[in-house]
Amino acid sequence: MSGHKPQPSPISKIIETHFRKIGADKELFLYQIFIHWNDIVGEKLSKRSQPKSLKNGRLVVTVTDPGWMTQLKFMTRQISDSINKLIGKIMVNEIFLVVGELEKDPEKNIEPFKTRNLKPDENKLLCEATEHIADPEFKELIERIVKKHLLHNTH
Repeated sequence: MSGHKPQPSPISKIIETHFRKIGADKELFLYQIFIHWNDIVGEKLSKRSQPKSLKNGRLVVTVTDPGWMTQLKFMTRQISDSINKLIGKIMVNEIFLVVGELEKDPEKNIEPFKTRNLKPDENKLLCEATEHIADPEFKELIERIVKKHLLHNTH
């Protein structure tokens, strides 16, 4: 026996693994982009643009007007490189810019969840995603996130 203690996994890796299991890792990456948007594009542009969605390597960004859209167009390669570096893997291959209104409170811009109970297979997935979490408060938090994801993304 070498006496080598196993190192605990970083919480970010644990969360990413659980989100990947339920197919919610893209939402996690979009949230990371959203909270770091000011650092990625700078203060002026972050007040006039915001990430909207991430799907199949395409990041959709809402911009307040065509003038700022032109400015962002010149920065798309730099922005995608910064995002991929932040996330630690290539997640953004393309940036698609659309003119529109920015959400006043984008973190609350989630479509209402359908009121229904989880299906048996969804309950099983929820249990599997949280069964190894020892801390009860953290487990409850992850359960709520997973449940919302399942209710929102399945029919």
